[in-house]
Amino acid sequence: MPRIRRTFPDRQLAQEAAIIADHARRKYNLPVDSHVTLDDLVDKHLLEMKRRRRDKTNTTRATTILERFRDLVGADRLVETIKTADLTRYVEARLDGDLSPQSINRELNAIKNPRTLR
Repeated sequence: MPRIRRTFPDRQLAQEAAIIADHARRKYNLPVDSHVTLDDLVDKHLLEMKRRRRDKTNTTRATTILERFRDLVGADRLVETIKTADLTRYVEARLDGDLSPQSINRELNAIKNPRTLR
């Protein structure tokens, strides 16, 4: 496991975070020891939605939201390096597109937790 303890107040929390991260990577068949790009994560998530035969409307919605975010942030960006500032840029870009705050909140929830795109 990579050392991530310096960002946590104690060893137990660091280990729990590492276990959760490893579990998420294994769930989407991503390499556990290597860095995961946003492109990898989005592609794996969309494939999983199609494999589970989610309805076409939600799959299309997920594709649109996640690809829009990927285009803004950068497909080769490591998932670990995505920060609040990136989400703020996304919100500003969507507000410039005359989208309602409620719609933007729904999109942010989908980006932060792709499992809500069911």
